[in-house]
Amino acid sequence: MIYQLESIENLTDELKIARIIKANKGVQISIEIVTLENDDVSIAIEIERKEGKIYIKELDKFMPRLFCDFPLIGTEDFYFPVVTNSSLFNPNEPRNGIYLTDKAEQKVLDNKELMIKAIGLYYSLLDFAVENDWQNMFYLAAIWQPNEKNWVSKSWFDSEILTPIRKKLLNTKIVDTESRGRLAFEIEGGGYIDFPYHTKRGKRENLGTM
Repeated sequence: MIYQLESIENLTDELKIARIIKANKGVQISIEIVTLENDDVSIAIEIERKEGKIYIKELDKFMPRLFCDFPLIGTEDFYFPVVTNSSLFNPNEPRNGIYLTDKAEQKVLDNKELMIKAIGLYYSLLDFAVENDWQNMFYLAAIWQPNEKNWVSKSWFDSEILTPIRKKLLNTKIVDTESRGRLAFEIEGGGYIDFPYHTKRGKRENLGTM
């Protein structure tokens, strides 16, 4: 399998779309990756274009979410909504994560600072996607607590990553409605958008046709 960079499209000074050709046994597939970076850290998501619009693609469940130039195998269930890379990360010894514990060690503090910078890039990506009417915005809202890991503090993740991002999402227009266009979860003046739900999967799948 061969990957070849075909082109780079600059959307802003920091936001770019890289078009990559994946060749495997004579079959070529075009992949487009959106990247946003600063001096220390970068984030990435995959997109596709259909009918003149950009659609965000779901992250592959086998894709590591953290990279230190190379993928940190074992971070596939570190549920951050974008892939994050930094050559400055301090990986743990098995290289299956980065130190985000409650210890007041410099390597931990450095990793936490880099993740906070990644959140800032994520906010910029989120705002740009909303302003430019990107589709499948719900994939940028895919964040929840990671599984139990000895290299990450759940309390830190909750207070410094999960809670701030969810607050941002509550007031960002990412919910597409049939009659009122795109809205934020939190309704102006108070209250939240209600979503239909059913305990049975088959019933849930039919709600969209009601």
